[in-house]
Amino acid sequence: MEDKKYKELARKFVEEHNFESAIIYYTKLIELNKNKRGYYCERAECYKELKKYEDAISDWDNWLNGNKIIVIDGDEDETKEFYAEYYYNRAECCIKLGRNEEAMDLYQEALKFVPHDSWYYNACLDGYNDLINTRKTLPVLHNKATKGRKLDL
Repeated sequence: MEDKKYKELARKFVEEHNFESAIIYYTKLIELNKNKRGYYCERAECYKELKKYEDAISDWDNWLNGNKIIVIDGDEDETKEFYAEYYYNRAECCIKLGRNEEAMDLYQEALKFVPHDSWYYNACLDGYNDLINTRKTLPVLHNKATKGRKLDL
């Protein structure tokens, strides 16, 4: 019975954008249900909203490490979407942490799971292109700002 109450409270707090409180209840759910890996994803989303990107990545990794390419409830398409979501969300957090090379690799991984899903395709492509454009413009901005002098970045 605690599970149901904790789940209701966690979701209520998420709806209210009270992510700190939601994290408390998702943590309790994780402690009570070691095999229900989905709670890691729910808590990761809360961490992401709070800009605690390392914690979010850690939870998504815990989810993935407990789910070595399994089919969720017999639905292969849903399973692929979960994995795509994992790689996409992890990429978004990596960008916030300045780990752009890793983010580019993660976008590519996401698309391997759902190559024909237009939402993921466009979202990953946008993120990937933003990273490429940032890479191309940084030297130009750097040269304008330094007037050709070399700086250690």
